[in-house]
Amino acid sequence: MTNYQVPVLSKHVWQAPVLDKDLTAPPGGESKGDRYIVGSGASGDWSGQDGNIAQYNGSGWDFTAKKEGMFCYIMDENKLYWYVSSWRLYGGRHLRFTIIDPASAYDIDSEICIVPKTPAALTITNLEVTCDADPATEVQGDLKCADDFISLANAAVINDFDTTNGARSDSSISSGSVAAGKCIYVSFDSKPDTNIKQISFDVSYDPD
Repeated sequence: MTNYQVPVLSKHVWQAPVLDKDLTAPPGGESKGDRYIVGSGASGDWSGQDGNIAQYNGSGWDFTAKKEGMFCYIMDENKLYWYVSSWRLYGGRHLRFTIIDPASAYDIDSEICIVPKTPAALTITNLEVTCDADPATEVQGDLKCADDFISLANAAVINDFDTTNGARSDSSISSGSVAAGKCIYVSFDSKPDTNIKQISFDVSYDPD
């Protein structure tokens, strides 16, 4: 009988679970072995460790540097993430769309519908915005939902977007729940720079 070797994932790829991925400083009261992915804008003992994995050793913190291709289970979310330029939900579904000539589109309407009616309830977990040029004035706006796109009744902000160097990735979405039968749309705060020819959106979500 032929012997087959089962591949084993390197420790640099598959990481032990962490308790949370959004804290920017130690929570206090931690126990030896507690692990966290350090949130953006970290301070105190975690200063300068954004995105890295912090593990408490009983008296201080050890850090594992984030690397492309890492996987890590987030216990407070019960979800698996992987690192590809940022920590992203693994296996989630996506709404991807591109707005061509956004300055001209804005002149017609500052609000652009991307989902006329959600067929079922969903939870948006990540929003990525990428421009094809670094604008002099960053792109600002909101991802929103409402009862319908005609009246925009009961409109609610799902998450804002304010790009830096023409890009934005945000997984710390606290208002991502969208009920069935809602429309989802983009609302710009101001007219995008004319040097931007395309703006790409990638909205990650999980069905409820």
